[in-house]
Amino acid sequence: WIAEQIGLDNTASNIRELLLQSLLQEDEVYLQGDAFEKVMESSASYSEYQRIVRQLVKEEIKNNPKYKQESFSYNPDEYLSDEQNKKRRIYFGGETSDKDRLWVQGVKLFNGTFPVSIIASRKEYPETWAVAENELTWMLRNAWISSDAYIDKDGSVVVTYRIEDKLDLRPDFQNKQPLYNIISILLGVPYHDILGGNPDMKTIVEWQEVVK
Repeated sequence: WIAEQIGLDNTASNIRELLLQSLLQEDEVYLQGDAFEKVMESSASYSEYQRIVRQLVKEEIKNNPKYKQESFSYNPDEYLSDEQNKKRRIYFGGETSDKDRLWVQGVKLFNGTFPVSIIASRKEYPETWAVAENELTWMLRNAWISSDAYIDKDGSVVVTYRIEDKLDLRPDFQNKQPLYNIISILLGVPYHDILGGNPDMKTIVEWQEVVK
């Protein structure tokens, strides 16, 4: 609501704009521009889910008597097996270094003298630092993907995909990855409890594709 009053819509193209929307207590924000393109470039994170959805949609139009007789909708997620449903949980930002466990990497970083320990850590664990510096790590690190299909009477099929996460910089050892939790321990209190960032704000990406 506050964002609307000062002329902002509910979109963001980078992490700075997303954090601002959170501080302004926006309920949900749609990624666009550079942020949207980064999600599209990271399609490896959700390509297996898309493959499953396309197959389910093709089977549906093959067997549904409504096909080319009338328009109808179809929700592929309702027909996923338990194993396939696991593909809906997706992670962005890349893979951290496997040289040491993340808690070991964190101990080495915070147990040393700054900035010497930072320089040493960047040299020893470049993959982990690449993840930490990737905007998608914080915008959509632990997200869910879903889909809906619309089949027109003329036979054309459009699938709408939706990726959703919450900008919640608090650790969650049951559902979030270790790196996110480690840094969230440091950032969560000042961001949410002191600055007032909205921990329930949804970060959303939506796009459509034609299934042939």
